[in-house]
Amino acid sequence: MRLESVESLTCNSVRCKARAWAPLDAPDLGPLRGVHVEAPVEVNATLDSAGRLAGVEIAPPPADYVAEVTDSARSLLLNGQISGLPVSSAHPQQLPTHRVETGADGRRFLVRRRFTAW
Repeated sequence: MRLESVESLTCNSVRCKARAWAPLDAPDLGPLRGVHVEAPVEVNATLDSAGRLAGVEIAPPPADYVAEVTDSARSLLLNGQISGLPVSSAHPQQLPTHRVETGADGRRFLVRRRFTAW
């Protein structure tokens, strides 16, 4: 998780906006199903009387964001923009902009590696 901003701070709580990795779970994504993408999340942390972290709650990413990023991943897949995955004959000339990387814990992550200028 990567902290983006602190929204509010009191003597016993902190509310933040952050980015965290969330898995894609659409059946038609084929090899991308279960791949993690970076998503915005809200974080609420409670503090004890000494100001130490007592608990953290992370809200799931907004449903509209998940739908949008799922559509984007589907488009990348269909247009041969993910290295290491099969490319359809309709797009053999394009250089991939993304790749799937595997973390030390075995999770797979969709990562942008370059941009394409049309």
